[in-house]
Amino acid sequence: MLGPTGGFLVGFAVAAVIIGAVAHRSLTPTPINSLSTILTAIALLAGLVVIYLIGLPWLATVNGWTLTRAASFMSLFAVGDLLKTAIMTGIVAGGTELIADRR
Repeated sequence: MLGPTGGFLVGFAVAAVIIGAVAHRSLTPTPINSLSTILTAIALLAGLVVIYLIGLPWLATVNGWTLTRAASFMSLFAVGDLLKTAIMTGIVAGGTELIADRR
C-alpha cells in the first residue's frame, strides 16, 4: 500500500479541496484578491486538521501504534506545520496586496 505516511498523502488531496472550499466559500474559485487574511488562515488551518485527521489513524494502524502514540510522534511536526501555515497566510495576504496595487 502507501506505507505509514500514506494517510498524510491522501489527506493532502482532501485538504486541497477543503481549503479551496473554505477560502472561496464554494467549490467555484474566486479571485485571490477577494480572500481575507482571516479566511485564508481559517482555510489553511482546516486543511491542516483534515491532513492530521486522515494521517494520524493511518500512521497508527500501519505501525501498530495507539492513536495517542501516533499523535505524540507527530506533535514534533505540528509546530512546524503551524509555523508554515502562518507563513503561507502572510504570503497570500501579501500577494493579494500586490495584485491590488497593480490594478
